[in-house]
Parts: sequence; C-alpha cells; structure tokens
Amino acid sequence: MRLKIAAKLIWSGNLRIIIKNISTRINSEITSIGFERESSKSFITPNSKISFSIRPFKDSDLNTLKEQFRHERLVKERMETCYIAFDSNNNNCYRQWLIGSSENVKIKNYFGDLFPTLKEHEALIEGVYTNPDFRGLGVMPRAMSLISEAGFKSGYNRIIVFVNLSNIPSLKGCYKSGFTPYVIRKEKWFLFKRHVSFDKIPLSVSKALADLNINK
Repeated sequence: MRLKIAAKLIWSGNLRIIIKNISTRINSEITSIGFERESSKSFITPNSKISFSIRPFKDSDLNTLKEQFRHERLVKERMETCYIAFDSNNNNCYRQWLIGSSENVKIKNYFGDLFPTLKEHEALIEGVYTNPDFRGLGVMPRAMSLISEAGFKSGYNRIIVFVNLSNIPSLKGCYKSGFTPYVIRKEKWFLFKRHVSFDKIPLSVSKALADLNINK
C-alpha cells in the first residue's frame, strides 16, 4: 500500500513529499501536544463562517478534498469511524476519524507506539484534514466539536487528539473545539527507527499554550 501511494505521489509531481518523509525518518525530533475533552465538561460548539453538515465517510469521498492521497492508507484500514463535513453545494470541506478503543489493535498496527492505548469509552481523533478551499472559515473547530458531541452521545466519555507543536492553527482549533492540553509527546527518528515518549507538559510550553488559548 505504501509503495502504491508513493508511486501516485511521484506520478502527480509530489516527489518532495516523499523526500521530506525520508528525511524525517533519517534523523528528526517531532514534538506534539496531546489534548483531551471529557463528556462531563460542558462546552458550547463554536460557529463557523459557512454552514455545513456532517455524515459518515464513503469510499467515493476519497481524494475529494484536494488532499493529494493524504490519509489514503488510513482509509484502506477501515478504522471506525471516519466523518466528512460538506457544504450546501455538496462540496467536501473537512474530514476526520473518531476511533474508539475497540480499534486498539488496528491503531497499534498502523501507528505503532504513537498513541497511548485507549481505555474503554475513550476515543482518538486522527486524520484531521481541511480542504484548502475552506481554511480560515472556522470549519475545523466546529466540525471537531460536533463530531466529539456525537461521540459522547454514542458512549465515549473521553476523546484525545495530538497536534504538532509547530501547527499553531490546529493548536488553536483544538482549544476552540473544547479540548485542553494534558500531555507532551516526543517522537524521535534516527536511521528509520522511532522512539516515542510521553511526559508532563513543561511549564514553559504550558505558558505558551495558555497564550494561544487567550489570543485564540
């Protein structure tokens, strides 16, 4: 599957994506923040600048968000459940997965040690992607919040999501979706081997995140 996607990327002129991925796996360190939202804490879902609806993902939705094969492997894994947000003209504007603890084996097989094992009634948000044509319209915060609410109604009591520390828009989007930071993750690559660790968020990072939340 990875080779097929790599071939598609080369064919579509995205060789730089492959080169970047290889470079990352040779020697790099990626820092991400883990966010959580609990069903017991009330939250008012934010508005967006456009109206949209949410439904489960269909196979025909693949590559309809100008994503250039992004998350195609994840689609093929058939993890439950993927959602699509679409506007009044039936344009797909946002996609994400809300993966429950029943999928722990698939999560482990696909992501390795990148996420903590989900407990019963917990879920993981992954594969968040906003169509470039719909960015800056508040789609992500509202969609993520609505999907989380749907997850709580279905029985989840805690939902987590991890965001790269350098991805400021997504960090702000998590706050706007009702999520709060709870852990820091270090992902270190060296010669195609990965080591993942989780720890308490340092005070300096907590202050920086707090500023993002205040200025969101």
